[in-house]
Amino acid sequence: MKSSIRRKMIFYLIVFTIIPLGMSMTITYFYTKNSVTNSFIQSSETLVQKGAEDIQHYLETITSIPFQLYTLRDFANVLTLGVEKNIDKSQLEIDRSLDNLYYSRDEIEQIHLYIENGQDSYSIYNYKLSSRGKLEELTKQPYYLRLKLATGLQTIIEPTHPIYSYNNRSTVDKNVKTPVLSFHQRLMDVPSNQFLGIVSIDITLKELMIIVERLYNEDTEDYYLLTTDGQMITTSVDDVESVDWLDTILEQEENHIHWSDEEFKGIMVYETFKVASDEWILVKRIPYYELHKDAREISYINLLILFFSLLIVEVGTLFISFKMTAPIKVLIQNMKRVEKGEFKVDFKSLGDDEFGELGHHFTSMVETIDELFVREYLLELRNKTNQLKVLQSQVNPHFLNNALQSIGTSSLKQGDQETYQLLMSLSKIMRYSMNNIEDFVTLREELEHSKAYLHLQKQRFKDRFTFDISVDDDILLSQLPKMTIQPIIENYFKHGLEQDERKGHLTISCKKWENKKWISIQDNGKGMNEQEIENLMVSLHSYNATEQENGIGLKNIYDRIKIYYGIDAEFKVEQNTTGGITVNIIVPISIEEESL
Repeated sequence: MKSSIRRKMIFYLIVFTIIPLGMSMTITYFYTKNSVTNSFIQSSETLVQKGAEDIQHYLETITSIPFQLYTLRDFANVLTLGVEKNIDKSQLEIDRSLDNLYYSRDEIEQIHLYIENGQDSYSIYNYKLSSRGKLEELTKQPYYLRLKLATGLQTIIEPTHPIYSYNNRSTVDKNVKTPVLSFHQRLMDVPSNQFLGIVSIDITLKELMIIVERLYNEDTEDYYLLTTDGQMITTSVDDVESVDWLDTILEQEENHIHWSDEEFKGIMVYETFKVASDEWILVKRIPYYELHKDAREISYINLLILFFSLLIVEVGTLFISFKMTAPIKVLIQNMKRVEKGEFKVDFKSLGDDEFGELGHHFTSMVETIDELFVREYLLELRNKTNQLKVLQSQVNPHFLNNALQSIGTSSLKQGDQETYQLLMSLSKIMRYSMNNIEDFVTLREELEHSKAYLHLQKQRFKDRFTFDISVDDDILLSQLPKMTIQPIIENYFKHGLEQDERKGHLTISCKKWENKKWISIQDNGKGMNEQEIENLMVSLHSYNATEQENGIGLKNIYDRIKIYYGIDAEFKVEQNTTGGITVNIIVPISIEEESL
């Protein structure tokens, strides 16, 4: 199936539209995706760092609440002497002190006080102070044993857990699962570092959530707040089964990682900070799907642009292709008519553009071909007429040749040897000239013809002219275009010896040089200057040169060796230092075998 220009134009225009737009879309998508990713990482790192600082400051505020107890002298005496020393006054002081702590912040859900002296225990929950109780099994209470054995001030934060009653005296409903964060702080006598007791404060997560919720978009992002050993404080993810990525995060020096597993594929930004005696980590994450949403939307817009661009290109291409290929179809139809021999065109003009110019030249070409056919017909008629005349004219040369043979025989019988030799030379020249069958002859035959001509000229000029011929024997049988040497010799007599009174000499040298024949014809005539030689060579190269411009047969010789040998043949005319000129003909030896 032939591929039309119209289809090619449609194909290439669509391809050259898709490629740049496709590359633009791809580059834009990846650039936007990388820009969004880097922007998210930078902004999130700053936001998470600020959030971690706010959380740390908030937790330090909660941790500092029990320090108020050290400013209450009466409460300090109760811790040191025990409750039973003055039970009524002690319980009143405990009630007043714990109420102050409880009402200091709205998020405090429960406060528990353990007094080492007497192992007494009090709790305040739901605005009510519990009755006095005993907390004898201290080791069963979480974190309490650690605080008792510690030295100095120390606070342990218990990760998020459902609220529970410390001494089973608080009215905490077992069905209530309020998540709280517990701060357990060691109470001591400052001068002596004596362990006096423990105060525990349970807070709800509402204030902490206010801080955290400023750090993420709940529709697209998640957060984790946990300890570095994996205990969860709070998270936006329901039913967290594991945090396999935690160890990887803790090993990184940067504050973000790209994470990919079956559960999550995206970016995590995090910040580690110290809280009391523990280290916490705040993690914010966003999946790639949400992160690259804007980049995808831009890609969708680009796809729409590409679609409409292709639609416009398709319509435009169809219009342009029909517009541009219509003149071509007209030309093809006319070419088929010319191919059938109808040298007429059926259009006046194809427009004023390149197609119009092409149509004009096509019309001119067809008219020229028509004229050439007529001219060729007339030339064929003339050629037939000339062939008849040539056939008729051949009768006289044959008759003249036979007559010369008879006269030569008669001269030989009468003892006139010189006349006989001259007649034989003339006879050889005529036989050689009348042989129109062969275009190539051997170098020996060409030299024999030239010798016959030189003998006739020798008889004419007597002692005023001498010549010598030298030839390498191994090239005597090599081929050469007929009538190559003799016309050059004839030019010497016409333009040289006949117009010069000096004694003339002609040297013909034929040598083998590499794989070429070097034929040199040197004379001592009046010669030519450099300008004349240059003009001669220009006329030889010209298509319109005449015999008068370049001498007898030189143009013919030059044209024939160029036709037969091409660029491998050389024709040189050089000025001799002692006078006269030298004509050098250099042709390949191998051409003869190819031509025969």
